[in-house]
Order: sequence, then C-alpha cells, then structure tokens
Amino acid sequence: MQLQYGIFSPKAGFAGDIPNILVPEAFILPDPHANSVADSTVGNSHLRFGEVHKVKGRSQYLKHTWTAYAGGTTYYYGDMVEDGGLYYGSIADNHSGNTPASSPTQWLPIIVESGVTVDDGLPQRVRRYHRFQNDAGTVNILYAFTRNHIFMYSDTDSEWKMVRTEEDDNDATTLNAANADVHWSVVTHANEIVATNGVDQLFRCVGANESSPFLEIRANADAGIQLDLDPGSVYMSTCQYLITFENYLMALGTTETDGFSPHRVRWPDLGTHGQSNWGGGATVDLLGDASYFDVEGDDHIKGAGLWRDFLIIFKQRSYHRVFLAATPNFVFGKAVMNRQLGCESPDSIVNGKHGKLYFLAHDFTYREVQDGEVSQRYQKTFERIERTNLPLVKATMVDEYSQIWVSLPEGKVADNVTQNNVTLTFDVEDGHWNNRQVGYEAFGEYSIE
Repeated sequence: MQLQYGIFSPKAGFAGDIPNILVPEAFILPDPHANSVADSTVGNSHLRFGEVHKVKGRSQYLKHTWTAYAGGTTYYYGDMVEDGGLYYGSIADNHSGNTPASSPTQWLPIIVESGVTVDDGLPQRVRRYHRFQNDAGTVNILYAFTRNHIFMYSDTDSEWKMVRTEEDDNDATTLNAANADVHWSVVTHANEIVATNGVDQLFRCVGANESSPFLEIRANADAGIQLDLDPGSVYMSTCQYLITFENYLMALGTTETDGFSPHRVRWPDLGTHGQSNWGGGATVDLLGDASYFDVEGDDHIKGAGLWRDFLIIFKQRSYHRVFLAATPNFVFGKAVMNRQLGCESPDSIVNGKHGKLYFLAHDFTYREVQDGEVSQRYQKTFERIERTNLPLVKATMVDEYSQIWVSLPEGKVADNVTQNNVTLTFDVEDGHWNNRQVGYEAFGEYSIE
C-alpha cells in the first residue's frame, strides 16, 4: 500500500504537490542487498543513525548570465560580457568605457566547449574543484576547472567568475588543452595554487584572492614557456600530476627537452616552486634540493597519494613508496610496494580514516594499499567499467558519513556511456557498501561563513 503523507523537511526539500507527495518519492533509500544498479532501488537520500538526509550535489555544469556591454561602464577582473553576439572575458580591472573588441590587452574571446551554445549562459563541465585556504585562514576560495577555462566562485558577487581562458594576454600564451579531454591536477603549495592539465605548462595563482590571475610558471623570453632545469639546455614544459610531500612540490610524469618521461618525478627546492627553484642535477647540488628520480618499470605513472609517512606513486601495473631520506646525496628514497597491481584511475586515489589509502586497481578491484580488496560486494559493478573509461572514476572521503564515495561510468562506450552514472558509497568503519544511480563528474567542498 502506498503511504499518502505530506512531507515537510529541509533535508528532503519541498514538493509542489504537498501534502500528497508519496513517501517513497521524497525519500528513496538504496537497497543495501543489491549487487548492481540494474537490480536495485537506488537512492536520492542517505540514511544514517536513523536520520534521512538529502544527497548533496549540484549540476555538473557551470552557467553564467552574460552582461550586455554598455559604454562607459566599469568592468572588473573576471567579468563576462556579450557585445553584438560576441562573448568576452575580462582579464584586468577598470575597463571604463572600453568595448571588448577595441581593447585586446584587456578582453579576450570566450571559447565555448565544442557543440555547446551560449544562448543561455556559459555551460562548462567541471573536471575538478579545488578549495584554497591560506595559512592564516583569512582566504577561502573555491575554484572550478573545466576543459579550457578556470573559474573562481566570488563570495562578493555570489557567482562564478572566469580567471583563465584559452588565451590570456597577461602572458601571451594559449591554453592548448581546449580540444582535449584533459585531466587537471591541482594542489596548494607555499600558500599558492599550482595546477597542471598535462598539456600546457604549469600554472600558479599567486596570493589567491578575487583579483588573482592564473599565470604560467615559466622561464624567460628566450626559454619560451618552459621551466629552465639546467640553464640553457634542459627544460620542462609540463607534467601529468602534482602532489605535495614533506613540503616539496612533486611533478610526476614530466615532459622535458628530450620528450615525455612517464617514469620521472621531479621537484624544486624545498618549500618553493618558482621558475628559479627547479634547477638541479640527479643529486642535491649547489642549486639546492631541486632534483629528480625515475620510478622503475616500463609502466607509466598514473597518480599518487599519501599513506602514513610515505608518498605512494601508482603506475599502471605497480605501486611504489617514497620516503624522505635527507642524506648528503639524495633527498628521497624509494622502494617497490606491489609489483602485481597498479592504477589507471588517478582520481580514485583517496585517503580514508587513520591514514589509510584507497584506490581502484587496474584489475577493477577497489583496494586499500595494505589491507587489500574491499569491493567484493560490488565487484560486478566495477567490472562493468570499460578500461578506456577508467580515468573518469572519481572518489572522495565524506567525513560526515565516514564514507568514501566512488563515482564511476558503468556500461560500455558503445552504449554512449562516457560520463559517470553510478556512485558507490563505502563505509570505512563497518565495510558496508551502497549504490545510487547518480554520477558526479567532480567532487569538492566549500563552506560560506
């Protein structure tokens, strides 16, 4: 029998047909005994300690309402303006009376995602969120990274503002990843944001605030846009992944003068990452701690995470632990931890409680680096991910529920499964799994005081 009750709850939200909404329409809890989404009742709610909570989330797209250009108006950094059917983004303050088209050093054309119109705003699929908080606790900013733009959420204006687009006259370069399905890796280091998309040079946001642009970490005019590792002879143009470890910024999978180095890990001097801090040879030398090492094996680096006092570097078919050596000749030591299992899903790597580190292995099992497999109950769901879709998998730790949420693309590319459509939740305390038929393209956290 259907239960005809009116539901009034700030957790579930309100329905237009109150007081005659059906209870299952307001609270749909996942079936804990199902083995896949196909044979289960998936949920829009979460039950914990007898309380029902609405699943939190937002659209995978950012949308912005365009401001019509008006002569004599003062525009500010991050403003997005429409002028005669053309769309522009501001990269400098105080554009009083300047039309976008006549001020190329201050305005740049907005390049919209392929196949997307701009009639109702600027839809951009979010690939990564990053929350920046400075050491003093006085700055708290949320950034969103799409394929070819970087946005910042403005508390002042309560809207998203563009802080980086495909071309930016601040440093006269092109964000080349506009036509690629890029993977963003973003960290906070030395009170700044450092980001890479694996295609362009590394970006940094100095003194992050509502007027701070993203600029390249670059050498000089003669060296172009690359980092000068050995003055005049060796340069690094980009890397695949970034992580901080023992106050060092680690660049993994670098592209250097001699090409792509899929096994290389390189770092600048301790606590730094500016252009002048990356020089160094294979060991510590007069240029400081800047150095590098290559991780053994033919398989490529695919991500990294922190476990206990170690940095764990994941390759396609193995993973390795790195530790601070601080010897007269070497900064870091390394050792193989597992030669049989690797990872092809860099965003599946996440810390749980008590320093544990979880990841989706290349054999489609979800595991903890020491405890082993934890995904037995939903193994069939993980196995329905196509290998080419493994980089889409996202995971995050939800401290409020003591759960790891793993969002994944269940199904075949031939059936048009190219985005995450299922989220599995793993309780790190009792080991229970649940599933829900909703996918997340990116996870992030942010709070407004």
